[in-house]
Amino acid sequence: MDSMADLAPQTPSIRDRWVKVYGEEVFEQAVKDWYDSYTKSESEILRLLPEMTTPSNN
Repeated sequence: MDSMADLAPQTPSIRDRWVKVYGEEVFEQAVKDWYDSYTKSESEILRLLPEMTTPSNN
């Protein structure tokens, strides 16, 4: 990831591509199965702070 713009939605969406190949009903079942099994998610964005980094030994 080079910037937050990389998080923008893709066109066509995963849903659109899935429905085109497998159909709407299969997509809806997959989403239901996912939500029924999903328990928790976490995300982190890390930033290097050079002034808080130990210099390398090279």
